[in-house]
Amino acid sequence: MQKLLNDIIEAIENTQGLSNPKKIDLSNQVRNLFFNFASSKLKKSIQIPKIDETTGKEQYFCRWHNRYENKEDMIFYKDKSKGYCRAGLARWNETQREINKLEIKALEAFKAGLNDEALKYSNEATQLKIIWNTPDNFDYDRDWDAYHKNTRHTKKTNSTQQKRHKKH
Repeated sequence: MQKLLNDIIEAIENTQGLSNPKKIDLSNQVRNLFFNFASSKLKKSIQIPKIDETTGKEQYFCRWHNRYENKEDMIFYKDKSKGYCRAGLARWNETQREINKLEIKALEAFKAGLNDEALKYSNEATQLKIIWNTPDNFDYDRDWDAYHKNTRHTKKTNSTQQKRHKKH
């Protein structure tokens, strides 16, 4: 079905006599119809991709930051969006690693009979889990800054993404 949608969108883009705003609007309407049909079949809510009216780029919804991101900033597997941008997933992975390390330290301390130390590590892991769901945890600018600082990119991608995300 994805190929069918791509073929329809391509046909709209190649249609003569339609202005670009009309093509974008028609493409978005077709996407809405397609994803409404797909979501009714899947029995779950799906945030549909859209075309940014200013840049003309395809955007997908990031569930981490609760906003649309350009396609190149999203995580895909077999041409399907995983629903998270690169910065959001990096933040999630980093926090999960911290929680896992603390839980392992707590277990090791408990096995060694160091109950106070085990409790300390366990409490730290619990605090991270509590903070995990607070609104402050979902900071778009902080996540993208950390992503650019901690992730290797090619020079072209890095400079392009940094410029784009510094604007926000």
